[in-house]
Amino acid sequence: MAGIVRADTFRMNTIKSQDSDVTAMTIDASGRVLKPNQIHFHVRPTTSISLTEGNDHQTIIMGTAVRNIGNAYSTTTGIFTAPIAGVYLFAANIRYDSAASGGYIRTMIINAGTGAPDTTPWNDYNDTFSAINGSGHSTNYETISCTAIMYCNANDKVYLQGGHNNDSAVTAHLESTYSGVLIA
Repeated sequence: MAGIVRADTFRMNTIKSQDSDVTAMTIDASGRVLKPNQIHFHVRPTTSISLTEGNDHQTIIMGTAVRNIGNAYSTTTGIFTAPIAGVYLFAANIRYDSAASGGYIRTMIINAGTGAPDTTPWNDYNDTFSAINGSGHSTNYETISCTAIMYCNANDKVYLQGGHNNDSAVTAHLESTYSGVLIA
């Protein structure tokens, strides 16, 4: 039976990229799949970010990339541009300082397609994931977490926005973080 490979004898632990010698995937001895170049980012603010527009939302630009595999997150614009189509997981944990006790604060993860970030007054949009904390919260600081699993087409723009519904400013503290990863 020349030319037939039996399935029980076929073994592989590393898959290389088609056009280079870069390891695309490894399966270790325990069967765990490792993808060292999996698109993902984890960012945090370089300095505290003042959100001052009152009743509008602003893109929260995290200027320090802890990790940015694939370089799809811009620390200049705060926009993640999906390099390939797929399902992505995004998670934000924003600490707001100086939140007014009479209003609310909100965090949103938005897929704008290939468009620009929206800064109109608060609405719920298609492909938007939102977390909100209403009246009666601490006037010192609050933390809001928001998680999103969304399908993105190649070149879709995903960004993090936050803000409040009062005229006073809130600040996204240095302890804030934002992450994203291609999961399928």
